[in-house]
Amino acid sequence: MCGNSMPEIGGSRLRQVIDILRRAGYKRNEVPKEDLIDAVDEFAQYSSLRGLPEDSVNVMIDILTTPSKLDQATLATIVKHLYPRSKVSEDVVVKIVGCFGQGQSKPTHATQALLLRWLVMIYDVLDGHTMLSQLYGLLFNCLDLISLRAHICHLLYLITRRKHVKPFRIQALYAPILELKRIVGNEQPLLGLLQIYKDYYPDVIVERLPPTKAGLFSHPNPEWMQKLLVIQETNAVNSLVGPEKSSFQVVRKHGSQGGKRRKTGHLTVPEVHTYRAVESSVTLEEIGNVNDFVAKLDKLELPNQLVAVIEDPLLQKLLDLKLSEADQQRINNWLTAYLSCIVGGGAKERLLKRLLEYTNHTNNLLPAVENYLQKCLNTCIEPKQLDQVLELLTFLPMRTFEELYNSFFCFIDNIFCAHEASDKIRLIDFYTRLLRHWVLAHSLQLQSSTLSNDTEYTIIHYMRHGSGSRQVTSSALTFYEVAASFPAKNSTFRLVLPPDSLVYHSLFASDALSLSRLCGISAKYKRNAEETRRLSQSIHNNSLEPYSRAFTDHLNSVVMDIVNCIWRNRAFSTADNSLGCNIPKELIKKYGELANSRGEDLRQLYSPTRSIALARYSKAAFSALEARDSISIFNRHRGPLTQESLKNLAVAGGLNIPWREFKKETLKDLERRGLVGLPELIYSVIAVFSTE
Repeated sequence: MCGNSMPEIGGSRLRQVIDILRRAGYKRNEVPKEDLIDAVDEFAQYSSLRGLPEDSVNVMIDILTTPSKLDQATLATIVKHLYPRSKVSEDVVVKIVGCFGQGQSKPTHATQALLLRWLVMIYDVLDGHTMLSQLYGLLFNCLDLISLRAHICHLLYLITRRKHVKPFRIQALYAPILELKRIVGNEQPLLGLLQIYKDYYPDVIVERLPPTKAGLFSHPNPEWMQKLLVIQETNAVNSLVGPEKSSFQVVRKHGSQGGKRRKTGHLTVPEVHTYRAVESSVTLEEIGNVNDFVAKLDKLELPNQLVAVIEDPLLQKLLDLKLSEADQQRINNWLTAYLSCIVGGGAKERLLKRLLEYTNHTNNLLPAVENYLQKCLNTCIEPKQLDQVLELLTFLPMRTFEELYNSFFCFIDNIFCAHEASDKIRLIDFYTRLLRHWVLAHSLQLQSSTLSNDTEYTIIHYMRHGSGSRQVTSSALTFYEVAASFPAKNSTFRLVLPPDSLVYHSLFASDALSLSRLCGISAKYKRNAEETRRLSQSIHNNSLEPYSRAFTDHLNSVVMDIVNCIWRNRAFSTADNSLGCNIPKELIKKYGELANSRGEDLRQLYSPTRSIALARYSKAAFSALEARDSISIFNRHRGPLTQESLKNLAVAGGLNIPWREFKKETLKDLERRGLVGLPELIYSVIAVFSTE
């Protein structure tokens, strides 16, 4: 970019600069030399910073595709700074291809080469490739132009599809290759193009072709392309390069990434190629958009190397619709052979990333990947790679605890043996994702298959790590929220009660979210157990067994403890089968004496109006009621609410509302705030709410 000290020009000045260039190219000495130099500098500066709008690109191409009086250095500078702000229309393609050749109406061969190279560089930001495909024959005939041959081969390499490969073109390529080989050696661009023809018709071109150098058809100027993408992103233009690229087209790598295979870590993945195809065949390489894919779906042939599905999104879509057990076995066999060769080096980040993307797409962990992950866990794994391994292991199929523990979980436990809070969180999050995957996978099956009793012990084993900080508690609650989502009629998954330590830690936590989540889990557990008991008594569900008496008794006791503390003002009571929150009676007695010495009642300290987690919400709900009824600020309640203070407030001219109605309003306020767990539990347990 030139002229950093020069002020940035505007759109109107750009049109004036282009007009200067047009006049200078039309007639020699029409523009003073100093003005021309300044115009070229201004053009380069503007285009490098902001890119050229579509109309300016069209005008500049008109100037460049006609005979010009500008010197070659000036023309090269202009082409170098020809940065389109948006996608390039196919009209520009026609103008450039139309200027190739010899004649008085043509630009110089050097300018033609510059334009052709520019066309190769912007191939990925063209508005479409239909016109280039239609011009294939014209471009092929230009191979005789030595000055254009290398870039013509590159462009043909990009646009070649099966329909373009004809016997006469194969013969036409052979002749110059043999002639040039005799004189100067192998002509690399022609060999590269012939290799593409051979990929489409290996049975026609049976001769072994000489190897081509690496990077033969790589982008001519990657830095230029990167700058173009930055300009287009700055102008909020969706480029065809990058994440938005169509997934209904075979991924084809070029240059240093090209050849027949792509390296992922140390895994060399074959590209999509369909050999032994005839002219009537329809292959994935010929699909350019979603309409082609849908129209030719029934006729599409699978490529020779199905393992290319790991990286090719179009092949993934095809196998989603046509995958058979034999096809899946082919993919697994290939991965088994290759992964066994690289396991000595441990986990490879890029390889794990590709395997994770494929597994996420299919929701199925291949046996070959399972074996690879098991061996990876025996090696030293970087933190990022460990995250990828754990993510892949969440797709493990359901098995007994002993099998899973001996194969995978014992190694994971050893990795997290430090038992730091962060380690516990990662471990519980892993088990939560694994359980969620099992639930989702099982919901897609038509028939249920009951696991052994070891499943319950498996989940209990997971939760031995589930107490500690608020983050650990949150992860543990997430696990049980997934467990609470099991449908009652599902005989495969059976509820396992959360540890009492987790229940009471959440009950007495200072944050309302943990308390709400605990109540929501308890409500779902209670509803699930009752529904299971009802279904087990039905003649249509003879195989479904109700939960044991010990299970339901303990669940009811825990629920009663929660309701006693929060709703019934009977905290730590052991009546009605309550557990008293598992606190010894001697300690409860001392707590009670301490509360009495401060003028408090221990049994009421965890009610919605006194609890650390809920007091501010109940206060806000009551203030909203006072504001609704336009209660004078002098008659509003001060301090924590109690049933007695509410009666006194009504006598003093404050808000007159029954204690039970106020508690109902508090529940409604919690629901509006998204804290639905406590209302859900109270509605399902308290009889008066159940009838309402």
